Amino acid sequence: MLRVTKLSGEEVASIAVGEVRDARSLKQRLSQLPGVPARFRQRLLLDGSGLEDADELDSPMDLKLVLLPFADVSGRQAEDFVEAAVWDSAAE
Repeated sequence: MLRVTKLSGEEVASIAVGEVRDARSLKQRLSQLPGVPARFRQRLLLDGSGLEDADELDSPMDLKLVLLPFADVSGRQAEDFVEAAVWDSAAE
């Protein structure tokens, strides 16, 4: 089984090995659960180290799920971002 818990110890899911092939597909599966955001706001840890999306999950393991918040930006930063996108100015 792939056992996924939050850092608090709360169990999020237990999924049979073979139902998902890699960290990315596990994140996609987890995002279907209530209270779990989209995969880009999830980080999976194995023994304290972060997993990459392509890492295979082919054996039983205990994983920790970290949910990432959205970044706080000021109104000015948001405007600058939109302006850079409009003018295709990635360097800004």
